[in-house]
Amino acid sequence: MLVSTVALPLIGMVFVLGIKHALEADHIAAVSTVVTEQRGVMRSSLVGTFWGIGHSASLLFVGILVLAFEVTLPPRFAVLAESLVAVMLIVLGADLIRKVITGRKHCLLRCSTKDAVSYARKPFLIGALHGLSGSAALMLMVLATIPSALHGMVYVIVFGLGTIGGMLAMSVLVGLPLALGGARVEMFGEHVKLGAGLLSIGCGAGLAWIVSQSAGIG
Repeated sequence: MLVSTVALPLIGMVFVLGIKHALEADHIAAVSTVVTEQRGVMRSSLVGTFWGIGHSASLLFVGILVLAFEVTLPPRFAVLAESLVAVMLIVLGADLIRKVITGRKHCLLRCSTKDAVSYARKPFLIGALHGLSGSAALMLMVLATIPSALHGMVYVIVFGLGTIGGMLAMSVLVGLPLALGGARVEMFGEHVKLGAGLLSIGCGAGLAWIVSQSAGIG
């Protein structure tokens, strides 16, 4: 059998860990800056899906390096990844607030092919960077201790599926009120975006402070 019966509970735990990882505050803050610009459950769900795919892709890539080439990730790897995420959160929040202030419109239900590619790229890249930080980075370090490369890859894939499922559900929950509210919530749309932008900046600043303290900076 590809996976033994003994390993099944561990695989289930890894899947739940993936869901939990997807619902961490910095992930929700980052994806909310994209979801709040959408109108429609389908488009909101695609944001979460693309985030999860990007997250899983980077995790799988590094997982292969760890398992196939026995690359050991140094502790500073996690510090660097968290630092980049902190900067990204601040930039995403500031950009969303800028769009609200300047009145910049976004693509709604009808987009050109170029718009669609750009729309998919943003959450994908956000997820890819997040895939290298937090509990995901910790899991990548743990992979080096797993004797079987096959089991290690199974765990990475299951963890990735958990993150996709968790972020998909979160994106739908965030986008559903805006999609169903119609004109009744339209007047509050800009306030929601401002809130999402401020939340992202706050999470980024808080994460930067935590990273600086753990790294002994400041």
